[in-house]
Amino acid sequence: MSHYLDTSVMVALLLQDAHSSKADAWLIRARPIFLVSDFCTIEFAAVVSRRVRMNQLTAETANLALRRFDDWLSRTVQVVRCAPEQMALAGQIVRDFPSKLSAPDAIHLAITRHSGATLATFDDRLAEAARRHAVPVMIPD
Repeated sequence: MSHYLDTSVMVALLLQDAHSSKADAWLIRARPIFLVSDFCTIEFAAVVSRRVRMNQLTAETANLALRRFDDWLSRTVQVVRCAPEQMALAGQIVRDFPSKLSAPDAIHLAITRHSGATLATFDDRLAEAARRHAVPVMIPD
């Protein structure tokens, strides 16, 4: 079984976060195939950049985190390339107004659904939307 990791999981795994201990424990226990999208790589870098701008990370620490992320991607996961049909599906998903999803979350959900994977996320709203769209979801614990 494959699990698509959204940015909330990647942040918890590679930066200090409220969910880091849960993510680390889950990573040790779980041995599925991990999928990460090229979109997630951009969003992760944006989170790191934001933490630098907010003086939560030094530039040196941020660059180290990005190198660790790149290394982890090259050894541990399958990188899924974002395709036009996934973007079209994300466009349909954001039109599901009750889900209240942002565009980035809709993209994660569309990629997961298109990949036939289980969505791994710490985002409750995204998890609920995944269930609404019949996408298997798990929140690492």
